[in-house]
Amino acid sequence: GIPLKESWGFMYSELVLCTGLLAEGMGCPVASPTLDAFFMRIHAEYFANCSLPRDPTEHQPPTGVVIILTSLPVCLVPLSIALVLRKARAGFEI
Repeated sequence: GIPLKESWGFMYSELVLCTGLLAEGMGCPVASPTLDAFFMRIHAEYFANCSLPRDPTEHQPPTGVVIILTSLPVCLVPLSIALVLRKARAGFEI
């Protein structure tokens, strides 16, 4: 099997899914103080040794990637608007 150190993400996801389904089946709201307390206990017991990265930029994508992924939608919006307006004008000329 997969070592525990490598499979904790899967197990945690399964716990979240199972807890959500159980809460839903029992008529409990998923966002409730009881469930919050449950997950706080889980985190305190099993993830007490977790720490944030020392360097906040350690897990950030390169600046170029961020600029490209941000500018593409920004550029596509005016282009989409122009195409819609062009089609609308063409439709009115019939």
